[in-house]
Amino acid sequence: MTLEAFGIRRLRFFITMKLSRVACQFIDSVDGRPIPLVVATATDNSTIVSDNAGYIAVSVSLPRGTPYYLHVHSPGYDVPVDGFGYRGIHLKVGGAVERIRLRRTNIAQRSGRITGTGKYIHAQSIGLMRGLTETPLTGMDSVQTAAISGKRYVFYGDTNWTGYPLGNFKTTNGIAKLQTHLQNCPYVINYSIDAAGKALPSMPQSDRTPGVTWISGIINIGNTIVGYANHRKSLQKQLSHGFVRWDTAKKAFVDFKELPEKSWRHLDGHPITFRDKQTDFVMFGHAIPNFRVPANVSAIKSGTSYETFTCLLANGDVETDASNQPNWRWRRDGSPIDAERESAYIKSGKLKRQDCRHLLYEYATKRTVIPHRGSVRWNDHLKRWILVFTAINEATSVLGELFIAAGASPTGPWTDCFRVATHPKYSFYNPVHHTWLDQKGGRLITVEGTYTMTFSGNNVPTPQYEYNQLTYQIDLGDERLALLGSQLSQY
Repeated sequence: MTLEAFGIRRLRFFITMKLSRVACQFIDSVDGRPIPLVVATATDNSTIVSDNAGYIAVSVSLPRGTPYYLHVHSPGYDVPVDGFGYRGIHLKVGGAVERIRLRRTNIAQRSGRITGTGKYIHAQSIGLMRGLTETPLTGMDSVQTAAISGKRYVFYGDTNWTGYPLGNFKTTNGIAKLQTHLQNCPYVINYSIDAAGKALPSMPQSDRTPGVTWISGIINIGNTIVGYANHRKSLQKQLSHGFVRWDTAKKAFVDFKELPEKSWRHLDGHPITFRDKQTDFVMFGHAIPNFRVPANVSAIKSGTSYETFTCLLANGDVETDASNQPNWRWRRDGSPIDAERESAYIKSGKLKRQDCRHLLYEYATKRTVIPHRGSVRWNDHLKRWILVFTAINEATSVLGELFIAAGASPTGPWTDCFRVATHPKYSFYNPVHHTWLDQKGGRLITVEGTYTMTFSGNNVPTPQYEYNQLTYQIDLGDERLALLGSQLSQY
């Protein structure tokens, strides 16, 4: 047989070979809601992950009816173990699309991905949602958001792209739109992209704004979106930082005003507005609000009107009152303190555990939890302030455990917290509670965070989900959270 004849014969084989399919949908055993992020691995070690609609679909060149076993795991959901210690399901090649029920162990219910490609790829492969198209943006970091003139702007950090591993590192922007027809996707985004589908930078490159740009502290003040820009060479090296303003016409941040290198007098985190003694303030912090500034653009831009809620003097010493207790108050000349610094001060003997305002107790275990990043928002259902945060250095994951707490004021005191979602050996950092997605009078809240292997010690990325924005819905009426509505005591 000639080489040409062999090539023709081989081509005919591939043309006539018929592929079969293995497919199923994973659903919550209680309410039947589809479960995204279920990882299924075949006995040949090929892995597939359920999409936002809970589907997986695998094309195989096997006879119809062939048994097909899948090892299954999903963070926050339980898969029964068999007599050999395996957790999985039995399907058949070419069989009907089965609905597989999993028991949810998380309090929070996963709502799926907001960003990235392939959000409904398996549903589409079995003939559903065929008209859905996506942008070539494959992953993006932490979200910031603010509404102005009837539009909800969203801003994301470093962004990956199908065209090359290096995408946009000058902040990606878009306009969010609420939707109800897509399962497990609370909103969709109209991104600012070029003709090739690459995200357009939100911070123009200049001598004053080199390197990577991270945006934080975004808030609408007087119909003007302002925030904080941090220009960095790396995670460790800051190049410059300061005030910025969003220009809706240019679709870019402008008016960069640089601050001294180590100044803490700038917006950050996920701010809120709060009235104290007839003055409106912007309050913010990495998780618990421990900074404030008068709620006007001039004060925010000045870099001189900021206060920190602290018990520390400017030199870092603890200020005490007449009873020799730490004197917590707002002051411009104080040294900022947060959960990690409180923890260090406890170890050095400068503070007692009962004197702290940023460290929390996990209600179920009575142990101390250290918040890393998160947000504080008012909740109409509980009539209390709600803190959602990722804890740092948990045994299960370094930055993957999501907690919730309730308090009488934005500064607390915060006492007990409840773990609502887990991500073993993975990260879910910089979470934020989107109040604009609240449902049923605030009983159902939505939290968005970055799902990534970064900082986790895990070097195996989850296909399509890696480095993307994942959402959870939390039912504040869940009986496991009943104590959120009351003032809990410390241990």
